Amino acid sequence: MALPDQWGERGDATPLHVHRSEAEICYALEGGVTAWVADEEHTLAAGAAIYLPARLPHAFAVHTDRARLISVTAPATFAGFVRRAGVEIDEVPSTWEFDLGTLMAAAADHEIDIIGPPPQLPR
Repeated sequence: MALPDQWGERGDATPLHVHRSEAEICYALEGGVTAWVADEEHTLAAGAAIYLPARLPHAFAVHTDRARLISVTAPATFAGFVRRAGVEIDEVPSTWEFDLGTLMAAAADHEIDIIGPPPQLPR
């Protein structure tokens, strides 16, 4: 299993995606996150969690100034994706840059299908 500790700021979002072989539990430690799961929208405040079985389309976005969540995935395929698609840093940059090709290749190699752009947060 993998246990990534994730931080984000308002507007940070994942693309709509599917984990083909792993289930995921996301637990909000701080702030608030919107989760889109299949056709449903859920609001996670600190202390809330959501379970996502394998093969269920989902995405997340931070809707507070800052948020922190822990994800538990089993098996740990997601951890390999994060290592390959992520950017090692010593301190948080003012803006993030990433290579879409690297992200898509890492997803495909780790049984994750990117199926759409990040959903839009309500204004």
